Amino acid sequence: MGKKDKKFKKWPLKIKKAKVFKQFEKHQLIHRLGFVAAALIVALWVNTFVLNGQYGNQLKTNVLESSAPVEQKADIYLEKKEWSDSHIMSIRAWDTLDQVETLSLGIVYNPEQVELLDTFSNINGLELTRIENTPWVATLILTFSEMQSISAGQEIANFYVSKQEKLTQHVNITNANFTDGTSTNYQLTTSWMTF
Repeated sequence: MGKKDKKFKKWPLKIKKAKVFKQFEKHQLIHRLGFVAAALIVALWVNTFVLNGQYGNQLKTNVLESSAPVEQKADIYLEKKEWSDSHIMSIRAWDTLDQVETLSLGIVYNPEQVELLDTFSNINGLELTRIENTPWVATLILTFSEMQSISAGQEIANFYVSKQEKLTQHVNITNANFTDGTSTNYQLTTSWMTF
């Protein structure tokens, strides 16, 4: 080490910050604090007005916190009823169907495991026709003697099914539609049942 190196170690170089740099650092600090304050205000606003307001239930993904209905059924859906060793499936309407003249739907099932035994309805003035051209699809045609409205949740028809083994099976409703008094045909959404 030379004399110059020892001299620098003995007296470290002191640098004074210029006034401009001090103002710049002060401005950056104020800017950062302002940004944090604005973020807190926005977070509180979102939490108060959005998440706890009318849009909050639509945004929540936790089913326990959401008060919106969890399940929206199809226009025509199946409901299972247990009775002895057979299973009764009930075909129901989710919404009201007005001025129904005819209602048709297909029931699709696995013919190797499931057997469709009997189909019936408790609605007065109804002729129920069951057509099975293939062993896995049954078509039900319900013809009303007079135009009739089917109310929401009303039981339209029932059918008995049995299954060979204790395996999970599916019964599907397909191609559901109804014709009203003006001969307009309406397509309906459908669902399935696991049993």
